Amino acid sequence: MTPSTVPSSRWRAWLAALLIFVFGFGAGVTCSVVVGVRALRRAVRAPATAPGLFDRAIERTARDLERELALTPEQAADVQRELAQTAAHLRALRVQAAIDMRKEMHGTIIRLAQSLPAEKRPRFRELVRRRIQRIGYELETPPEPAPEAGEPPHP
Repeated sequence: MTPSTVPSSRWRAWLAALLIFVFGFGAGVTCSVVVGVRALRRAVRAPATAPGLFDRAIERTARDLERELALTPEQAADVQRELAQTAAHLRALRVQAAIDMRKEMHGTIIRLAQSLPAEKRPRFRELVRRRIQRIGYELETPPEPAPEAGEPPHP
């Protein structure tokens, strides 16, 4: 090995290491985004009354408490009853949150559309519809707002 090839080898090794790092980072970010988008779509598409994270956590908690604390059947039934009640309350909160979220999104779209000139509203509604569908959320298109005074009606 000659002295002139040593720097060349080091340069190639550093370049290879940098490329491995960059591609690994890129692959990690890409996988994280894909997994995150899928999780978001699944969460958005799931009916609000479907079993959720809290339901599974409560079931697991009940089993763990019964096993770890060596509860009697009566105590285990009390724990299960209390946790079931909590799950029902959390499910009701989730249903209400889904309703509130839909109302808020709907209202925001209407307010934004009203702030735009009439000729831009149809395009705005189409863009919003496509973006919302991309995450798996179905939002009915709000009715076209009534034209303001002095504004010609939209065809």
